[in-house]
Amino acid sequence: MRSKSCATPGQIAIAKVEAARDVIGDGVSEYEVALAVIDGGIPRAAQRLGAQPADRFISPRIHKLQILQSGHDTCIAHRRSSLRRIEHGDPVYLCLCGIANFKHYKLGVDRRLFVGTVSDVHAGAYDLTLRAQQGVLGAIHPGAVAEAVHSAADAVYGEAGVAPGYRTGRSIGYLYGHGVCGGR
Repeated sequence: MRSKSCATPGQIAIAKVEAARDVIGDGVSEYEVALAVIDGGIPRAAQRLGAQPADRFISPRIHKLQILQSGHDTCIAHRRSSLRRIEHGDPVYLCLCGIANFKHYKLGVDRRLFVGTVSDVHAGAYDLTLRAQQGVLGAIHPGAVAEAVHSAADAVYGEAGVAPGYRTGRSIGYLYGHGVCGGR
């Protein structure tokens, strides 16, 4: 049974996104945001390990930040953080794929944040993405295959005249074993 003080992988991911949100601003470099994200989940990960972790070699130092892009570069697949300075109105994309690859749990989180105001173009794209997500959630059920889930998103995008040409989603869950909160 999990202790009430045990942080979940989702809480670790939330702590990282909140750390990004707290530092993102006009003139801040992408790599500075990346550093905040990397450090943001350490206290939560340490909480997950507990005071006496079963494996003394597991570290709370979670460093996963696959992608950080801002401005026009958010359309470039899999670009890492750079020296680019974030500007007012920029979207900032965080891909925390494998962020909670921790004690056998797998959780991927993508988030888009905006600096200052959101343009009508970005707001419309975001709305379309949320509609596609709702279509996907309606297609997920026990026994559903990834292709059918992806097709549900593609149908929403197709109705809007958009062809994203990329897969939808990723798996989450428990990889192997049964260790939870510093123990097996």
